[in-house]
Amino acid sequence: MRAELSGVTSPDEFNTRIDAWFAEGGGYDTAGYMGSQNDIGSMRIGANETLDLTVKADDQRLRSVLSSMAKLSLLPEISESIPPEMSQSLLTGLAESVSGSLVDLTTLRSDVGFAAERIAERQSSLASEATALEYAYGRIVSIDPYEHATRLQEAEVQLESLYTLTARLSRLSLMDYLR
Repeated sequence: MRAELSGVTSPDEFNTRIDAWFAEGGGYDTAGYMGSQNDIGSMRIGANETLDLTVKADDQRLRSVLSSMAKLSLLPEISESIPPEMSQSLLTGLAESVSGSLVDLTTLRSDVGFAAERIAERQSSLASEATALEYAYGRIVSIDPYEHATRLQEAEVQLESLYTLTARLSRLSLMDYLR
């Protein structure tokens, strides 16, 4: 961007060159922005809910913020080549531009924050559902070791009693019964 500012002699030229660098098809698109040209599109975040997230770093609101910040940071480099009163008026204009850009940035942050909140809510809901399903699965397929050990012991006692009774009955005769 500094190369774009060589030979700048007026505040209007300074603003025009930086604005052109951040305009669509300018230096920001060719050298500054390294992200995707495609929107994410709709994301399904629930059974009946989708989320449209179209915010990217080449959003016009973000370009406006970056342009204002670039002007502010590059102003000292041209302040020597323009008269002090022009430099002062340029600085005043930049302060207003930054103020307007911050409104754009707040709107952009609001959009991203809303999307992030919806995703976080859905993640929390899904985690809760997963926990409930794991609990239900555990109740269905797992056994209580204490309960089953108690049942096994009861069956063992009953089986031993049955063997004892069978043994007594097999030794029983009419003579033993009459005695």
